[in-house]
Amino acid sequence: MKKHTDPNNKKTLREKDDSLVSLSRKGLLELLQFLLISACAFTLQDFNLFATFPEHVKEILGCPPPAILTNIALTIYCISVMIPQCISLASDSRPIRTHNHLAYLVTFYLFYFISNALAANFVGVLVVGLIIYGLSQLSIWAHACRPVEDGNPAV
Repeated sequence: MKKHTDPNNKKTLREKDDSLVSLSRKGLLELLQFLLISACAFTLQDFNLFATFPEHVKEILGCPPPAILTNIALTIYCISVMIPQCISLASDSRPIRTHNHLAYLVTFYLFYFISNALAANFVGVLVVGLIIYGLSQLSIWAHACRPVEDGNPAV
């Protein structure tokens, strides 16, 4: 028995594939940018920013903020990003791009750099970034591999 194919259904499937490919490419491009910025941060991890300032500027600025505050913020950020991504992955819902993770991760590098704790916390930011981008790509891949039932794409 020959199955009738609906041209509108093929168009819908093509649009779904194109949007997922676009979403994946944007995520991979952002991952590449994150890795390049991480390489720059790695080269600067032993640089002491406050040692370059004159004494009167150090008195005005005060001491650098403690790294524990940035650790807490990074942990909260990681959890707040991972929970919706894991829920999306488990519920087979369509992956969406919620916000720009690159800006947040670069900000964490900057906070650690300012507090002169980048050398001790570089790997933490790198791992959090890789986990976030990995979960995002996994969510896109899992949604793209979902079977099509009754000719309707699972959206």
